Amino acid sequence: MEITEMKHLLGEFKKLPKIEHKPTYLEICKYPGSRFEQICSRLLAFYSDPKKPHGFGSLFINSLIECSGDEKLDSHSLQDVKVVTEDYADGNRIDLVIYNVSFAIGIENKIDAGLYNDLNSYKKRIDSYSDNNLKIILSLNRIDKKEKNAKKIIENGFINITYSDFLTNVKSKLGELAYHADQTYFTYLIDFMKTINKMTGENMPLEEHHNYFDNNFKLIENMLESFQQYKADLLNKQNEKLDRLKRRMEEESKRKWWIFGCHDFNIKVDKGKIGLEGWFLNKDKITFDEFAIFITYWDMDASSWQKYETQFLKSFPGKRFEVIHDNRSRKRMKFHHLSNYSEDDILTSLTECYKKIDEVVMTVQEEN
Repeated sequence: MEITEMKHLLGEFKKLPKIEHKPTYLEICKYPGSRFEQICSRLLAFYSDPKKPHGFGSLFINSLIECSGDEKLDSHSLQDVKVVTEDYADGNRIDLVIYNVSFAIGIENKIDAGLYNDLNSYKKRIDSYSDNNLKIILSLNRIDKKEKNAKKIIENGFINITYSDFLTNVKSKLGELAYHADQTYFTYLIDFMKTINKMTGENMPLEEHHNYFDNNFKLIENMLESFQQYKADLLNKQNEKLDRLKRRMEEESKRKWWIFGCHDFNIKVDKGKIGLEGWFLNKDKITFDEFAIFITYWDMDASSWQKYETQFLKSFPGKRFEVIHDNRSRKRMKFHHLSNYSEDDILTSLTECYKKIDEVVMTVQEEN
């Protein structure tokens, strides 16, 4: 792959809008498959019931009626509304029915399942509530009229409303109601709307990213392969450098040294409780510009460590130990930070640090 192609790809990527990949609360709690669809149906039921404590009144019902374009229904007779989920319909169940004595709205909620339902039994059940009714397939994406199941939608008097159209209508009315609404349920509603919006694929910044990756799929794959090879080459180079240091320090100290996790060069003394660690400082890339050396203690009880810490602080005035928060009860002191160094510089500093540790250990052991 040519360098000019890589530069062009990166230039185009930088132009894309930034996306904050923060999951909604519903996404965090999301159940797999159809169970999430059931959760959405319960949320629709709650916000469609004017008597519930959300404070939005008949907002959801009004939006459904407006989206349907059905002039036979109006929102002037919304007294004593009842909302039923999983309503029985001749061996089947309709996701949601909203009704009172003068109208009925039946909703089949489609998040990710196909339209395999017996719409004829649903039609009969909704008609039994009222002749003045709406039959709705509420779906993430518009159902194509050429689809296999589109014919039965029309034959049974259903209409297809997308979540995008429905929630856009709801959102247009939120401003005037938000002040009087319960703020907890307002927050939940916004989270629900964000979740659905992300699922519809109509999130414009995300769509731009998807288009970019679709249009440049093979080029990006090639660039990633080149990048992975570049990283592997750098890691091999790092391992070679650490291995040379290891062999030279073993010759110098007559002790066994270790390379842990391909990056952490160390030795432990005093039964493995105190030791020296060193590694290349890689912040946002693999580089060999800086090398840091630390004195570390592991898994030592507080009273034992206090004796060592006192001696180390005497040996290194002005330095201090920092607690490392992990499951090994570690503390660490930075002994030396080398920049623009040679391999011999690192070796000299490692040797000095190692000898200091040995001296402190011997002093504490003699005092005991």
